Amino acid sequence: MVPPGAYPGGQAVRRGRGKVVLGGWVAAGAVVVGAIAFGGGFGRGDSVAARPDAGAAASPSPSASPSAAAGAAREYRGVGLDAGSGLVLETDPPQARPGAENGTFGYSPDGESFVSDGARGALVLLATEAPGTLDGCRDQVDLVPSVSRQQLTPGARFCVMGADGTTALVTFRQFSGTAGPTAHATLDLTVWPAQQL
Repeated sequence: MVPPGAYPGGQAVRRGRGKVVLGGWVAAGAVVVGAIAFGGGFGRGDSVAARPDAGAAASPSPSASPSAAAGAAREYRGVGLDAGSGLVLETDPPQARPGAENGTFGYSPDGESFVSDGARGALVLLATEAPGTLDGCRDQVDLVPSVSRQQLTPGARFCVMGADGTTALVTFRQFSGTAGPTAHATLDLTVWPAQQL
């Protein structure tokens, strides 16, 4: 082994290499942490929860073609919504917020229904034979402030008509457990932004 100082700059070279190696490990660790924190490796359409306790952004990944930027429908699969939370559909991705009426629509605090306050939007339960399209939603005239839990079975659909023109087809997938403040619903969403109308 060559003793330190045996050639000019020996100490500095060894320290410099240590800094480079340490810096490389720090950078690699940051990439791994970033990938975990921001869902790295998740492809479009992966199932993620939209919960207000997970931050402001709901973080469901849109499953859309490259034309989505031009206003095409955005699709979100396996979106979770807790009782007492609202979902803002005008943002991409949708954002969950505390308070069932603090979104375009929400899930009531008692876990009994999906609701909209009228000022932000309205709901309509689609008949089985109704097309799950933008026109299929827009053709509905029986808008209501809520759709009850009892009206929904897996695969049932309802439309959300946002006050700004944003329209969404919501396909109900499942409730976790019984109604109440710990209730959770899983939904698929197809969202047509307002500028398409």
